Formats: sequence, C-alpha cells, structure tokens
Amino acid sequence: MQLDLDSKPVTYGLVYLHVLHKGVQLGSVLGVVGGTFFSLWKGGLSSLGVARLAPAAAKGALIGGVLTSGLYLTKLSGDDADVRMADRAYRLQHNNGQNIMCYTSLAASAAAIVLFRRTPVISAFCLGQAIGTVGFLAASVAKDSKNPVRAWDPK
Repeated sequence: MQLDLDSKPVTYGLVYLHVLHKGVQLGSVLGVVGGTFFSLWKGGLSSLGVARLAPAAAKGALIGGVLTSGLYLTKLSGDDADVRMADRAYRLQHNNGQNIMCYTSLAASAAAIVLFRRTPVISAFCLGQAIGTVGFLAASVAKDSKNPVRAWDPK
C-alpha cells in the first residue's frame, strides 16, 4: 500500500508510528529480560512465567514508548525536518526487512493475546511484541549470519 508522502501529516504520522512501535518493541524486550533476571533473583525458576513476564514487558514498553516519543520530538527541530521526515517515510515503505519485522511482531502480539487469555490484553500484547521481535532477529541471523540486517532484501 502506497501512502501519499507529499502530505505532511501522513509523513509525520508514519514516522511517528514507526518510532513509537520501535520503542514499544525495544522496551518490551528489555522488560522481559529484566523481568526474567528479577524473577530468577527473587524466586528461582519456579517463579518464572507469563504472570511475571507480561507485566514486565508492559512496563518496559511504556518506558520505551515514552522515551522514543521524546526522541521523535527532538527530530522535529531544524530547518530541514520536512525533507528528513519525507525521506524517512519513503525509506520505511520500501524496506522489506523493516516491514517483515513489524508484521512479525504484530502477528506474535495477536497470538499472545489469544494464547494468554488470562493475562491483561496490554500485557499479552507487549509480551507478543518481545517474542516477535526476538524471533524475527533470530530468523534473520539464521538466514544470513554475515549480514542479518539485509537478510530479507530481495536479491
């Protein structure tokens, strides 16, 4: 789907959603890692589970989303902000690896919401973001260990 990148609100909105999504992904992964260490420190392997990791993922996602939103606002300064945002929005639309990563993490979030029905929806969504992000990165490394960033580009 091609968006009208000549429209300033569309361009800024696309880049903001991308930045926010990346903050949620990173925060979710860091929240799960931190929650894992905390659970192991407090109660050992028996305390490790969805009930502890999902809220940790949600807290991490909140922190990541807030921080990256602040970083996005700093990018709006400068005379050439419109040109930079249009360029970034164009590159986002045509980057296969980026698009696959977004779809993978959203699909994992949808699956986590269904699988972890007893967990609050936001927590399950954030746990799915972490699972999808790590899964995508592992698949990228497995596909092309020399250059996992470019693993999904068409040859």
